[in-house]
Amino acid sequence: SDEEFMIMSIDVKSYYPNLAIRNNLYPEHMGQTFCKIYEEVYEQRKQHKKGTTENAMLKLALNETYGDSNNPYTPFYDPKFTMSITIGGQLSLCMLTEQLIKTPSLRMIMLNTDGLECIVKREYYNHVIQVCKWWEQVTNLELEYDEYDHLFVRDCNNYIGEYMNGNVKRK
Repeated sequence: SDEEFMIMSIDVKSYYPNLAIRNNLYPEHMGQTFCKIYEEVYEQRKQHKKGTTENAMLKLALNETYGDSNNPYTPFYDPKFTMSITIGGQLSLCMLTEQLIKTPSLRMIMLNTDGLECIVKREYYNHVIQVCKWWEQVTNLELEYDEYDHLFVRDCNNYIGEYMNGNVKRK
């Protein structure tokens, strides 16, 4: 990032669990009650600050439940549920990307399973946010934003990002 351009990170909050909750998707053998309980766990997680043990535990419970939907040795196993979340999620992010790339000066850096990174002139920041707000209304999901000072990318699974506040993210 510099005076003219900013590197933005746009991520969906608790993406795979919220795709299930907001779209009423559940392992077929578990029924709709699954979504109600899943949402209760998500709401409990929101009660705890990021970085706390409680938040991490509930995040793990949410993500492991989705992950176990593709494991035949767990009670959550349902390949249709897994694929509905995965494919629906990627198509939703593609829809967001399709609208964002219409923004003058915006260049995509990478798109991953739950968000994207792009670079855009600062003067278009509010436009980007408006596009994101539109997407949130369409999908009933919530986005989080951050700005990187530096982003060093080999690929979407191997990068180092330094946030404007000095924190570093490695993946």
